[in-house]
Amino acid sequence: MKVRLAADGDKDRWNEFVFNLSDCPSYLYEWKEILERVYKYDCKYLMVEERHRVVGVFPTATLRSKLFGVRIFSLPFSDYGGPLFATEEAVCSSLGLFLDSLSSDLNEADYLEVRSPTQANVHACLNKTFEPGKVTYLTFIIDLNKPYEEIWRHKFGKYLRNAIRKAVKNRIYVIEKSSRENLYSFYNLYLLTMKKLGSPPHGLEFFEACFDLLGDRRVKLFEAMISDKVIGAVVAFVGRHTIYPAYEGIDPKYRNLNAASLLFNQIIKWGCENGYQLFDFGRTLPGSGVYRFKKPWGGEEKLSPYYYMGKKIPQQDPREEYRILSKVWSKTPISITKRLGPYIKGGIGH
Repeated sequence: MKVRLAADGDKDRWNEFVFNLSDCPSYLYEWKEILERVYKYDCKYLMVEERHRVVGVFPTATLRSKLFGVRIFSLPFSDYGGPLFATEEAVCSSLGLFLDSLSSDLNEADYLEVRSPTQANVHACLNKTFEPGKVTYLTFIIDLNKPYEEIWRHKFGKYLRNAIRKAVKNRIYVIEKSSRENLYSFYNLYLLTMKKLGSPPHGLEFFEACFDLLGDRRVKLFEAMISDKVIGAVVAFVGRHTIYPAYEGIDPKYRNLNAASLLFNQIIKWGCENGYQLFDFGRTLPGSGVYRFKKPWGGEEKLSPYYYMGKKIPQQDPREEYRILSKVWSKTPISITKRLGPYIKGGIGH
């Protein structure tokens, strides 16, 4: 077996390999193109081959910043990352080859962060060579292999159902959009939401790159409307079997009408009607406000462990690390957060 860097000519082979093993769109080669185009990450997508056959891959992206230091992520802006392997035998031996290929970057970096690999055997191997993250993350997985009405009756909590009914009574409705031109209304609401949360936003360029490179088969935009006015929107990434809601924007003037609850309800219903198997609610901190929002949907709680290697391993969630910045950010005019946000977002990698 030998390791080499994947090149653009390997794109089809890479995508064929990873989508046979993981349903997460951020494993696709296009994610590398997004990271390089928008955030100028130094991406090293490693392939291990045996007799000209791909048996493992390891996508990594390195940020070099005077403000944030040198950090290696697998993968930035994704809930999942780390290596993928075709066989049980290839796991630990190939991981060693990957780390040897990254040795110069590892010596330079503060740390390498591997986010919640999708293969169980990779977790076992990483536990031997990496340090588990200090922060506990989890996600909620909703099984869509049932009629929507059954999920509504038996999974959704009583107060959640009432919240969704309230949105419907207030004549809110949800539509699916597929064109990048519809991103502008979403993005304005997203900026308002990120400001409220005290978190730096992606630039519009990031979302445009996702639509351009992943296409409308992998990126979906759902909008909540009153009459012809957009009051909420969600951007979701879509695999072959799984829906990953990723970014949300809600008009604060209409927040009490529960547009967010109706949006996620309609995305779940859309998933059931279009043959999807799972709805993955995404990385969540236990006990947080986001956790309390997601819990009543009845999904199965699943741990999402992170793994680290390096000399300055994080001791807390980045949102805690930059809490002071968060308080300042929530009071900063949108015209400024819109310009500075992508730079900070790229440095944090979350």
